[in-house]
Amino acid sequence: MTGLLAGWGTVATGVNLASMLIDYGVVPRRLTTPLGVATLASLGAAVIATTRTTGTRPIAARSYLATILGSLGGVVAGQRGTSPTVSATAAAVALAVVADAVREHQASGNTQVGVMRTSPAPP
Repeated sequence: MTGLLAGWGTVATGVNLASMLIDYGVVPRRLTTPLGVATLASLGAAVIATTRTTGTRPIAARSYLATILGSLGGVVAGQRGTSPTVSATAAAVALAVVADAVREHQASGNTQVGVMRTSPAPP
């Protein structure tokens, strides 16, 4: 449950803050796309740094990543018609997060994916 809430909070905080800055006129409309790109890139860096933290429980890390990816998918879908650049950035961030998670998993030497083994069970 912790990973789910943390993942949702990570994306919601960044997206809502950017939206609020635009809605209240703090950021001019002409800068909305650069703000969206910068926000998503920052979120991606924060997610990658968080998932690399040692001591993270595997189930929490998986639910955190799944929630992040689902949220980024929502940004991709929601911005596709109004801001293709922001939509593409969200997709690129999602791919970067997945690529880093796979790389970290492979580097750990862990051969298990979910409940399936990729190598024979020990005797």
